Amino acid sequence: MGTAPRGWRVSRSPPATRPTALRRWLRIGLILLTSLAVLGLAAIVWLRTAVELGVTSQPTIPPPPTAAAAPGSTRPVLILLHGAGLNGHMWDAALRRLDPRWRYIALDLPGHGSHQAEDFTLEAAAASVARAAQAVSPAPVILVGDSLGGYVAMASAAAVPPQQLRGLVLAGCSHDVTWHDRARLWVQSTFVRALIARSTEREFFTRAVAKVGFVGEDARNVVAGGMALRGFEQGAQAIAGVDFRAKLAAIPQPVLIANGTLDLSNMQQEDLFLAAARHGSKVNFENTAHGISIRKSSEFAEMVNGFAERAFGAAPRP
Repeated sequence: MGTAPRGWRVSRSPPATRPTALRRWLRIGLILLTSLAVLGLAAIVWLRTAVELGVTSQPTIPPPPTAAAAPGSTRPVLILLHGAGLNGHMWDAALRRLDPRWRYIALDLPGHGSHQAEDFTLEAAAASVARAAQAVSPAPVILVGDSLGGYVAMASAAAVPPQQLRGLVLAGCSHDVTWHDRARLWVQSTFVRALIARSTEREFFTRAVAKVGFVGEDARNVVAGGMALRGFEQGAQAIAGVDFRAKLAAIPQPVLIANGTLDLSNMQQEDLFLAAARHGSKVNFENTAHGISIRKSSEFAEMVNGFAERAFGAAPRP
């Protein structure tokens, strides 16, 4: 074969077996990312096993508030059901605005507050609501729940005698929790565990309740009342995959559904829940996120007063 004409350049392909610098760096990067992922998973496992958040040691937990001590009275009673990870003192601010015609019981649900040593299940929660209703029988009752407490109210309605149950107020619970939601909550709780590992559970919750809207003595009471991540996790597990619209459809009493307009997941399914209720109505709190009974405690109490006025009828002043 002849040589190339003068002035032409003959190019030759580089050896195919020699890796480029870019490929070497890509391999090194992949190894580093894999190592970081393994270390991250190991850290998560370590945090979940090394940081004990199950039962907080608080021997002086104050009991949840109650104003239903007179047995045999027919004066109406509100049974108040708190959110996941909280306790009956969640309701302290709202209680100051409740009509004095209503007595109330702010329960500590299983796995929460003074019952942190117990496991939370919907069955156990319904049993505690049924016991509270029985304790004030024959007085008429209304179940008032926010977030997890609202789901508990729907699950508990069938456990209260129908002639005693006059209605339900359901806040922040118009969303059927999926297993995908549960996975997201697991990631959140794992992150919280990592934060708590840097201080203590009590210190973490003291900062956290202030961000939600608790202030002053109300904030101190809800922390002292016993908060634990374990109750939050068990609550999320218990309600995941449950068809609460079906439970709502089986309730013959009046139901009031309330949400903050910034609580997007609950707002998305609100109309579906409203359609499922036999005798339903709704109230929306503008520019308010999840936890309306805390963030707008005065307005929430006034809403409950109006619903109770209709559901209980003309109750005499104490």
